Amino acid sequence: MLKCPWLILVSELLIIGYSATNTSLTVTPLSGNNSAREMATGLPIFLNEARVSQLLDGQWLPLIDAMHQALLASALKHAVPPLRSFTPIRDEGIMLTMPGYVDFNNDVHEGEPVLACKVVTSFTGNSERENPLPNILGTILLFDVTSGKLTCVLEATEITARRTAAASVAATNILYKKRHSLSNSSDEPIVLGIFGAGVQGKNHALAFHAAYSNISEIRIWNHRLPKAERLVAELKTLGINQARVARTGRECAEGADILVTATSSSEPILFDEWVKNGAHINAVGSGRFHYCELDLPLYRRVKIYLDNESSGRNELRGLVVQGISLITSVGNVFLEPNLMPGKQDITVFHSIGMAAEDALAAQLVYKRHLLSRPSN
Repeated sequence: MLKCPWLILVSELLIIGYSATNTSLTVTPLSGNNSAREMATGLPIFLNEARVSQLLDGQWLPLIDAMHQALLASALKHAVPPLRSFTPIRDEGIMLTMPGYVDFNNDVHEGEPVLACKVVTSFTGNSERENPLPNILGTILLFDVTSGKLTCVLEATEITARRTAAASVAATNILYKKRHSLSNSSDEPIVLGIFGAGVQGKNHALAFHAAYSNISEIRIWNHRLPKAERLVAELKTLGINQARVARTGRECAEGADILVTATSSSEPILFDEWVKNGAHINAVGSGRFHYCELDLPLYRRVKIYLDNESSGRNELRGLVVQGISLITSVGNVFLEPNLMPGKQDITVFHSIGMAAEDALAAQLVYKRHLLSRPSN
């Protein structure tokens, strides 16, 4: 009797390192025999969240560099990002597919081309199940660019969380650091204010702390104060002693050089009168729309930059109809110095997210996994 190919794949995934008990995942270290079996069968590798997290730990700088490459590839039209497709599933959920191809065969930067597709499902009832699951689940499929063969399947929650923060740092390097002519060794103190104490708030604190040695203060504000207090306590256990709780939004923002809004608020949380000239804002959160967190007077005062022009202009069209201008992509600013904003301008990086970021982050994880495997 013939076995279903997917049953064969699942059985092999169990062999190479995936195990599940209820909803908890564990990683079984790959042995030499398992590595040989992967090579012999040619089956795709499966990397679960625990393994992905392990491979990304301590890798903020390479990940930030990968996101810098993604921003450049988008600006140079070397990243092919088709529009995402939405598949409704009765009244229970939705599936989104986000394919992307990044071609590095050019004279601007070096790297290997990468082909990937991110699949995200959203089922609002998952958290109420007898064995609860996250409401949103993501998977990235990585393909061989010469044959189209599937090479790796990666659970994507951790990748998405970390690449989003890394993209903010990459954009800040251009729109703030480069604009103010700050070097990597600069000792000019920088104050970072973060709105939101969830996954993105935490990852942005970690990413900026890894990339900027001159951060003197990391302020954390959350609409529920205890959550901000817990995050600050956690950051301190990780050696980030600059972290402190901001009890009001004004306290978080006033005088800050770099700001991050990473909430699901459907109402403004950052107001014009709080933000100083020359500051930079990474607008990451997504409430009802991608532009809920800043108030309209602030939007009228800032210069807005995008990760990808086409998707950014589509997602932020609600701002455009209110007379707000969207300048260009961050990658274009890096490539064309005349597009650099003035030192007194307030800049906003609107992080919509793009397939090139997922693809390059997945490629980084996959390569690190291959390097970590036994050679025999």
